[in-house]
Amino acid sequence: DVCSSDLHQTPAGMTVGDIYYVVFRHKWKIILLSLAGIVAAAVFYYRNPPPYQSQAELLVQYVPESTSQSLVGSDHQVIMPDSQGAGIINSEIQILTSLDLAEQAVTNIGPANILAGAGGGSNAIAAAGLVQGNLKAEASGNIILVTFKHPDPRIVQPVLQEVVHDY
Repeated sequence: DVCSSDLHQTPAGMTVGDIYYVVFRHKWKIILLSLAGIVAAAVFYYRNPPPYQSQAELLVQYVPESTSQSLVGSDHQVIMPDSQGAGIINSEIQILTSLDLAEQAVTNIGPANILAGAGGGSNAIAAAGLVQGNLKAEASGNIILVTFKHPDPRIVQPVLQEVVHDY
């Protein structure tokens, strides 16, 4: 004996009609929350604009010594660069991103000019920290790609040029 109600059961799960019911029942909530998200994204974008950036490529040339050197005295250890020069490139990147180099660039450009587009002030240490924090150097073979980011488009290139010049 099979009941007639067992033959006409609805399948479990959601149907297209269920989705339409939920969407039309909560349409104002969906519209208002979508508009609130769009407005929040627009406010965030205009309050925090993406920084401007400038890039420079530096070619680091090194000449590995293939001749043997005769050392006089007790210092008989010679450090040779590896075949790819990674140790030399890493040392150059450390110099490029050092606080000393950033401080020298800030001294030559002026801390007020650098901090004008990033909140203002004339503190040289804060300006050097800003330069160092926004300066990025990456190695690709014997080329170093240096990138500087700043919210003021007028200061991006002069700072990067000064850093490269001071380097």
